[in-house]
Amino acid sequence: RREDMVALRYVNRPPSALRPVVEALQAMAVIPACNLDNWMAVKKYITGPQLLSKIRALHPDSLSSAQFRKLRRVVVDSQVGAPHDELVSKGVDRLGAWCRTVACYMAQHHFPESGVIPLYPDVG
Repeated sequence: RREDMVALRYVNRPPSALRPVVEALQAMAVIPACNLDNWMAVKKYITGPQLLSKIRALHPDSLSSAQFRKLRRVVVDSQVGAPHDELVSKGVDRLGAWCRTVACYMAQHHFPESGVIPLYPDVG
């Protein structure tokens, strides 16, 4: 929901869980590449009005193998979509779950040779 992301406008220091979610969004070209250490630039993209329309317009079938490899690496290595102990915006958790869902779909339907990505990450 847009309201969940707008709440991040008032955050001065981004939650650590946000960085891999932004990397996943960049891998899918939902947001443009930007310096992830520049919170103001990142905040502009993730709280802007166009984020949700770009997410809705994304067709996972249109992702290239290079985009999928980046997405898979980020989702698997950083546990995107896992529940967090720290206080994280609902929007960050929901975006992470959406990114993981797209990666799972792509792994199952378009790149089965890449192996299964569990829908729910093992946070052990």
